[in-house]
Amino acid sequence: MSTQNTIKISICCLVPLVITLPFMGFSDGVLFKTTKDSPYLSLVRENKQVAYINYEEGIQHMIISVVAGFESGKEEDIKDTVWIFPLPAKPEDVSIDIVKDFKMFHEGINIGNKVMENMRWWAGLTFTSQVFPTPLLLLFPLLRPRSMELKGSGISLDVSSNITEYMSVQKMGLITKVITATDGNALYDYIKERGADIPEEAKKTFQAYIGKHYSFVVTWIENLDEYLKNIGSINKKIGYSNHTLQVYVKFKTDEIYYPMLLTSLYGQEIIEISLYFTKPVVFSSGGEKNLSYFYLKNKHKVSPEYTSFYGGKEYYGNCVYTLYTQVNYASDMKNDLWFKIGKPNNLDRNISFIRYFWILFILCYVLFSVISSFLAGHIVFVKEIRPSHKRLLMLGLFNCLTLIGLVFAGNRIFRKDIPVELTELESELKKQGFTISINSGRKFYIWFSFIFMFFMLGSAFILRKFLF
Repeated sequence: MSTQNTIKISICCLVPLVITLPFMGFSDGVLFKTTKDSPYLSLVRENKQVAYINYEEGIQHMIISVVAGFESGKEEDIKDTVWIFPLPAKPEDVSIDIVKDFKMFHEGINIGNKVMENMRWWAGLTFTSQVFPTPLLLLFPLLRPRSMELKGSGISLDVSSNITEYMSVQKMGLITKVITATDGNALYDYIKERGADIPEEAKKTFQAYIGKHYSFVVTWIENLDEYLKNIGSINKKIGYSNHTLQVYVKFKTDEIYYPMLLTSLYGQEIIEISLYFTKPVVFSSGGEKNLSYFYLKNKHKVSPEYTSFYGGKEYYGNCVYTLYTQVNYASDMKNDLWFKIGKPNNLDRNISFIRYFWILFILCYVLFSVISSFLAGHIVFVKEIRPSHKRLLMLGLFNCLTLIGLVFAGNRIFRKDIPVELTELESELKKQGFTISINSGRKFYIWFSFIFMFFMLGSAFILRKFLF
């Protein structure tokens, strides 16, 4: 078998496979999001827990949203609400505050989604440039990862005891305290005394933290009118409030911590958890399940009241932050979450791919156009009528004007390279009534397109393996 035929058979077999590879897996999974483009929260409802976390030199800064009340609007449903969460730190290593309407900057690009989007651009532009496969673009909406917007309503932890109180802050109608307990029963009684109605099994859950150097942060409404005024509530219905009050805690810890065990007290209620980290993080046990990474390109000025949260920085940006999301039955949330500063092995590669995507695409497009023209010329034309190597390489550059530009340029070149003897023979045969064409351009364009798509989509597949 000749070399020419071998090349033809190989390309014919590989092109269909390569065309499908870049799209394999493009529609798997579900993407959860809280806004149209990236996470941004201004109101937390009753079945959602939201926290913002920054970790600096062994100190964890955490802001947890505090939402109270029910759609009934009854005063007793609101004022008897109590929030409680544990912290893995001694009480003297914990500081607390109450803040209002804190939000992390929200203009970040979801790195994983952006990489997938760029891969679709790569394949889409490749197809479009070759004109005739354009109908395949109609399939593109089916190849996009599905997304789902979750809307919740808010969680307030109804838990309420003979305890040691260390620190207390009273602001905006709320009171927050740092306490420790000697046993689960004591903590249970402390919370019950504040009017909260919690199940008996909470005693066992509390006991899991006793004797392990844990402190507890407890928050409740001290002044209902002041609280409602600060959240801008209408008719005491928190679902219509305009502001969110939050508890800000700082504590020493060797690893980043978020309490989940107490959430299991909600039983079969579906809970959505959203945790925002100012840095890339991974689980302490390894892995990145439910973690999404966002690149915040622009720098933003930090409000003076929140510079402490950002480690004293006046500006925040040009960095990667992390979002952890989980939607599950509360009864399945039986373990607290532990994270550490770190990032997936492919994160830096993904960011570089996003930054330099167009440069990389243009370089590959030009390079593979030139190579494809060279190979197609050697497959289609016999030596006697084949354009020079230089002309074939230069012809490939016209693919930058899509296949149409290549065809216009190719027709001019191919006619010039036909020997005079063959041109005269063509004219003579036409005079005798024969229809004949010795222009092999049509075959060249077909082979060029197949080879070009093979290289471009093949490189997309290799990039996808490299990036994921």
